[in-house]
Amino acid sequence: MQNLTSQGFRLSPQQRQIWISQQAFPAQSFRAVGAFVIAGNIDHDRLRRSLNRAVAKNEILRTTFQRPAGIKIPFQIVSDKIEVFYESCDLKELPEEQQMAAPFAAECKQPLVLDDGPVLRCQVAELSASRIALILSLPALCADSRTLMNLATEIFHAYESEDEVPAEEVVQYADFAEWQNQLLESNDEHALAGRAYWKNAAGQVPVLALEKRFVEQRAPEYESVSFAIGETLLDQLKTLASENKARLEDLLFLCWQALISRLSTQRDCTIYKRCDARKLDDLQSALGPFDRYLPIRCDFGSDLFVSQLALVASELQHAEQIQDYADIEGPARDVIAFEFEERTGLDTGSAR
Repeated sequence: MQNLTSQGFRLSPQQRQIWISQQAFPAQSFRAVGAFVIAGNIDHDRLRRSLNRAVAKNEILRTTFQRPAGIKIPFQIVSDKIEVFYESCDLKELPEEQQMAAPFAAECKQPLVLDDGPVLRCQVAELSASRIALILSLPALCADSRTLMNLATEIFHAYESEDEVPAEEVVQYADFAEWQNQLLESNDEHALAGRAYWKNAAGQVPVLALEKRFVEQRAPEYESVSFAIGETLLDQLKTLASENKARLEDLLFLCWQALISRLSTQRDCTIYKRCDARKLDDLQSALGPFDRYLPIRCDFGSDLFVSQLALVASELQHAEQIQDYADIEGPARDVIAFEFEERTGLDTGSAR
């Protein structure tokens, strides 16, 4: 570990963005929550041991946050203590449509305790005689949705093979945070150009006529709408993106931009896009909040679809290439955001 102060390790730019957002909504619980459905029975003692092994291996699962008096941004403190909040419940009597929703919603609203452990919370819910739900929860300062997937994979592997294996070298999040801070502080040509770009990136946030405004200091209420597009339409979208030398997420971002422009009647606006900083192979299985939300300036001035898609694809890819030089304090409130993530294999949900 590098740059340990008397108070702890510096937050990463991603963590600072989350912290500032949390201060804007102190009544809201900023958590990453994932639900994983397992077929079969669970040995609770064995699962506890698997959880403890994951916590011992990954420092971010033992990280709390302390803010000394007079300091705006806290430090992250890595504890040596191995602990997990573990709870089991029987939901077999609940209607099937409520079995997952009830514990998941309750965990999303669980109050945050950032200055003390345990950091990782685990609930095991019995859905039926042959189905178990494993609900994992971490503060958003410690995890993004990819972290939940990586953590679940690690726990399941440890559960399947309890034999002690040599500890593999993993990227610890505090080291990544320090590397990110060093990039922000560097003065080479790329760093200066990148910081200049992000300094001027934020623009006008679109206001939607149909948007429900919320009272100051009151947590907003969110609703989600799921839409199954089907394999045929998905293949068509992928083909359309490929024919125009763009990615599927570029095409979907353009569609989202067009919808927001129509609803807000604004052609020039800013939409925040979630970007994942796991660009290196060593970071693919790492745990921690690598996601960040970056402002993308949108100008829906061209009526030509091909031209607009090319512009969006170029802008998004450039933003991702220089994201290491962004230290964005927002988004705190009143923002429109876009998230794209392909998930396979594990049944999950997440909340921020």
